[in-house]
Amino acid sequence: MAHDALGAHARDELGISETLRARPIQAALSSAGSFANFGKQVFETYEE
Repeated sequence: MAHDALGAHARDELGISETLRARPIQAALSSAGSFANFGKQVFETYEE
């Protein structure tokens, strides 16, 4: 019988489950969108 102590700790103590795992592609796209939006706002501010 295999026992995953690290997985049990992550699930029980930290609340990390399969549905709440990290999504690196979603994070990257969100970060890129925020960066582009901020850059656009800065450019528009100094355009005048």
